[in-house]
Amino acid sequence: MSITKKLVAKLARKRKAENIDLIKIKSVLLKPIGDAIGDAVAHTSHLKQLKLANPELVIGVIVTERNRDIFAYSDLVDVLLEDKPLTYIAQCRKWDLYLDFQPTYTTKSIILEKLLSPKYIIVFNKKHKENYNLYTIKNYNFACPQNDTTHISEYLNNSAISASLDPKAAEYALINQETIRFEVLWGDKVRILLAPEGSTRKIPTNEFAELLNSLSPTIVENALFVLTNTKESATYYEELISLCDNKIQMKLSPKTTIQEYIQLVSSADLIIGVDSGTIHLATALQKKVLAFYARNIANFCRWQPKGKAEVPYKAIMSKTESDSNNHTRDFPMEEAADWVNHLFQTLPKH
Repeated sequence: MSITKKLVAKLARKRKAENIDLIKIKSVLLKPIGDAIGDAVAHTSHLKQLKLANPELVIGVIVTERNRDIFAYSDLVDVLLEDKPLTYIAQCRKWDLYLDFQPTYTTKSIILEKLLSPKYIIVFNKKHKENYNLYTIKNYNFACPQNDTTHISEYLNNSAISASLDPKAAEYALINQETIRFEVLWGDKVRILLAPEGSTRKIPTNEFAELLNSLSPTIVENALFVLTNTKESATYYEELISLCDNKIQMKLSPKTTIQEYIQLVSSADLIIGVDSGTIHLATALQKKVLAFYARNIANFCRWQPKGKAEVPYKAIMSKTESDSNNHTRDFPMEEAADWVNHLFQTLPKH
């Protein structure tokens, strides 16, 4: 270990494993596992549990521009704090409990948490690194590593404060944000939003076209398919159109901000997409969902759709096992099409 890292490790002084009574806690600050949309949506389940356990609790979240609106629309956060060093300095000793969901320790994170100096710290999964790990860094009151099969939304159910929480309350929470703008986009058609591309993964166009071409004539006649507009969507759209039956009515969504994207998802009747933030948004907004995942069991257990039982959803995994959660190809599209064809009977008419 370098001298710098030895000094940083020493800075992270060992904390005692003290009893944490959530009812007596006045404030909780959450540091997300990452700043992706799906990460933020998953954390709303933790915020909901905390607020239900103690309605007087002041809840703060450290945010970036990328995830700010997700937490704002949860209606559960009292304080949104920008993720920058000055924030940690300004918030020094102002928080009772700090929930650190970051996947690893870094020199920066250790220093910032020292600057923050909350009364209690709970950490969750920390990837073992040679210099920084749960044995060399002891700046927590409790370390609560999770099993590979534990869903991200249920992490607090396996923590030092679980006794104060309702495990059934670990549900995504977002407020529906429909607007007239997207009413105009859809018209009077059944609204099917297509999200085959995520930030790091996508469904091949030929496979996605196979799904759409297998839908019943009634769906094709009565539905409008809108493809979400991401970085490579224009190319994907052109390829997909060329492979689809010409009776399929499809549009490319306009470019949207995060706020507008939440509104777009809110306006849809059914979302069909790859493992991504869109799937988590849709389930949080209680939308019907068809999701496609790599056959990576640990990733699926942790990040599968987590909606309400009464809202229909279907998760389809690749036919081939993979160590990568980006292996989103080789799907049983006949099974997927059968599910959509059956579901269509329950979709609203506009």
